[in-house]
Amino acid sequence: RPHAALKAFAAARGVPYLDLYALLAAGPADPAPLYWSNDDTHFNAAGHRRWAEALFAFITDPGNGLLPASAR
Repeated sequence: RPHAALKAFAAARGVPYLDLYALLAAGPADPAPLYWSNDDTHFNAAGHRRWAEALFAFITDPGNGLLPASAR
């Protein structure tokens, strides 16, 4: 799976990596509310919100060193 290869690549180089695949896999038992009812591969507003919240938390986490101290 591509996400596992990317995670290993980042870890080997000391690069922060957010595994959004794992985040979604650990989500609700029925992921349907995150996707369009006629398309189970594209997020609806709720899915984009969950994705954006995870990205924001990851980027602003001081432990990842992704933002300069002045931006924290």
